[in-house]
Amino acid sequence: MDFESQPPQTESTSLDRRRFMATAGLALALPGLAGARVLAVDRDDRQHLSLWYDQAAGPWVEALPVGNGRLGAMVFGRVAQERVQLNIDTLFGGGPYDPDSPAALEALPRVRALIDEGRYHEASELAGATLMGRPMAQMPYGSAGDLFIETRGLTAPTAFTRWLDLDSALAVTRFAEGGVRHRREVFCSEPDQVLVIGLDARGGRLDLDIGYRHSTKDVAFGAKADATGAVALVGAPWDEREPLREDQRPDTLVIGEDAADALLIQGRNIADAGIASALRYAVRVKVVGDGRVSIKGDRIEVRDGGTVTLLVAMATSFVNPSDVSADPVAEVRRRTEAAASVSRAELKARHVKAHQASFRRMSIRLGQGAADPRPTNERIVAAGTGLQPELAALYVQYARYLLLGSSRPGSEPANLQGRWNEGNYPPWGGKYTININTEMNYWPAGPANLGECVEPLLR
Repeated sequence: MDFESQPPQTESTSLDRRRFMATAGLALALPGLAGARVLAVDRDDRQHLSLWYDQAAGPWVEALPVGNGRLGAMVFGRVAQERVQLNIDTLFGGGPYDPDSPAALEALPRVRALIDEGRYHEASELAGATLMGRPMAQMPYGSAGDLFIETRGLTAPTAFTRWLDLDSALAVTRFAEGGVRHRREVFCSEPDQVLVIGLDARGGRLDLDIGYRHSTKDVAFGAKADATGAVALVGAPWDEREPLREDQRPDTLVIGEDAADALLIQGRNIADAGIASALRYAVRVKVVGDGRVSIKGDRIEVRDGGTVTLLVAMATSFVNPSDVSADPVAEVRRRTEAAASVSRAELKARHVKAHQASFRRMSIRLGQGAADPRPTNERIVAAGTGLQPELAALYVQYARYLLLGSSRPGSEPANLQGRWNEGNYPPWGGKYTININTEMNYWPAGPANLGECVEPLLR
């Protein structure tokens, strides 16, 4: 593993008619895409392409996102108990339903007559009661829960830093404990369709307890403001721990051993607005490494490991809006076993190559200075009192990174949350608001040379 790197200092698919038309549309709309050139990135560029922090994330909004279009995760960078929150692009509430109102056809002439008579309030009331869809809401976008990784035996960690490398799409956390140097690296692979969590301890060994927490409604989406109303990074202490809420688990959640080295989580989505729960989801965590692995009920124990890799696959039973008959368990088993057949280094190389093939098509540098040595949150605060063109350039690249992470060919389109959402009821439902918000998600695609990201929207 690369302990020396510093913070800032596919699977083939058949080409069906619909996919061909979407691809052809991209070629017409963005004729430069086919000849797009992948730019080289030097060390100075990499320093300009990182978000970094000297404390772990407290609330969800301070965690670092990784995604491959279909899957997403938020990495908190906590020391004693790491939290990795999970998302799947098709995990919405409810199930297939017909939104048409059966009373609409019969009521329409009466609504028109009331309008002709100038009885607008009555017309509005009748239209609302008979013509509108049922329910008058989209299903909310949910979360696939959280993984918690407890590192036992820590007492006084030092030299903490965490960062998100936009150029390689890696979320990294690093700290020291005595003479042991800990490094954690998280990425969401598009070629292999798994979330990869690597944990390494140079000069020591790892004792890990890995558990799962289901998604709930009671989450806090925003950062906290101080007495003046200013918002700053809300960090977490090194020994921050959150409960797994075992006593609140729904009856539909099943967690257990799937192999000597794998934990399988099976659950259902939520019902909403009168639409019954119909979607099943599965998360499988497979452990690869040099430690002793055992499944203890609803947890994984790893003992005496030096290098540990968690391969996380996620899937739902979604096929299309009218069909939720897919087998998510079979898919997550297939994905994790396939990923386990190659090394973490190879998984990382595939991931980075695929990401950079798109991300490196555009470069932007504003300002004349060297990379700013301050943590990103301090740079944001300073931007309120002075011009920071370098931060603006980072902001542009972060927008490109988020679009790549939430919308890839074959995935669902980016919703109001992109691909990342903490609970079962996100702001505005995490839905597709097509009067402007969906369009805004995709504004950068053409100008920022990420035309293929539009494919899910056109499919």
